[in-house]
Amino acid sequence: MDIKQVVSYWLMPDQQTAAALKQISDCAQQQLNGCWLPPHITLYSDHLDSFDLTIEHLIAAAKQHQPLQLQPQAIEAGAAFTQSLMLRFSVEQSEKAAQAALQAWSQNLCHRSANALSYQLDPHLSLLYSNDPLPTRQACAASLTPPSNSLRFDRIGAVSHPLRIETADDIAAFTPLASQKLD
Repeated sequence: MDIKQVVSYWLMPDQQTAAALKQISDCAQQQLNGCWLPPHITLYSDHLDSFDLTIEHLIAAAKQHQPLQLQPQAIEAGAAFTQSLMLRFSVEQSEKAAQAALQAWSQNLCHRSANALSYQLDPHLSLLYSNDPLPTRQACAASLTPPSNSLRFDRIGAVSHPLRIETADDIAAFTPLASQKLD
């Protein structure tokens, strides 16, 4: 099996937000057989060709953007392992600026890429990764309450991981490369 490495760029929450999201993940893990990664929103994924270029892209993206506030909307369960249990964000009129910022980040990283994957931005935050049956995941999602306050994201990070993410072993293979605070 060919294990190609990918780099993903993550928008990451501040410490207070991360702690609140970890509590929700811990509650979900009491109901599901799953694993988790530090809370993040994937902005873009690409082939991992050069560590130095990855860090350059990370720093450039951090310099061009400010911390972001997002309003949680719902906790959902998806059929894919990478969307087992996720937090969705509001796309109301007041959130359009935040959505535009996420899109700008993703496009900026894509334009810097020499060999872009066909990554499509789908702003969500995975709370847990699980191979439990979809109805079990849906019941778990229905039992959890999303945070009522807006969530603050103040860092961008880069991680390497296998191209295909289908098991807990794939999640365990994620390796942080670097992170950069947003001004």
